[in-house]
Amino acid sequence: MLKICSHRRSGTHLLMASLAANFNFFQDLDLEAHADGHEWYKGGTSVHVPWGGLFGTHNMDDAGIDEPILYIVRNPLDVLRSCYEFDGCHGTVNEYATEKRIQFWRDHVEYFTPRHPHIKYESLVMRPIKTLVEIKNVFDLNMQGTTITPIKEHVGWKPLRKMGPRDGWRLSSIERIRDITGTPFRGYEI
Repeated sequence: MLKICSHRRSGTHLLMASLAANFNFFQDLDLEAHADGHEWYKGGTSVHVPWGGLFGTHNMDDAGIDEPILYIVRNPLDVLRSCYEFDGCHGTVNEYATEKRIQFWRDHVEYFTPRHPHIKYESLVMRPIKTLVEIKNVFDLNMQGTTITPIKEHVGWKPLRKMGPRDGWRLSSIERIRDITGTPFRGYEI
């Protein structure tokens, strides 16, 4: 069965929910998930995730995953901001975006994207049907119905804070991200 891998806060749940809603995997994908101090979009901190069986790993390692892997990558500005909000850190997003965290994001993407098919989170959001058709074709997935239906509601864990995706970034932080990732990097102009 297909497994989804990603850096944390990269749209993993949206991708898994989209796949589970549109394609047959011929097994129960439901898993219980729990994240201390965080709430699921539909309420509660411990929930059954109806698409959880599609999850591979957030670790920078695909060892032990014998199934086909699809990787989802998201703009590092959005990933770092979302991780900062999710982690409930003190200080600013600029202080959170350390060289170590930026380099880890880059290394994570560099590990998975040459080895496995991958999509961009932004493509899944902006062109969900086209992106899901491409995934269907690459992995030869069987559709549940005759049409593909995008996920329109929020799925996954809510971050603790509510910032806009570009709120709070200083130019010096953006330049640090550009210096570490290189730009463009995997099509992202930082």
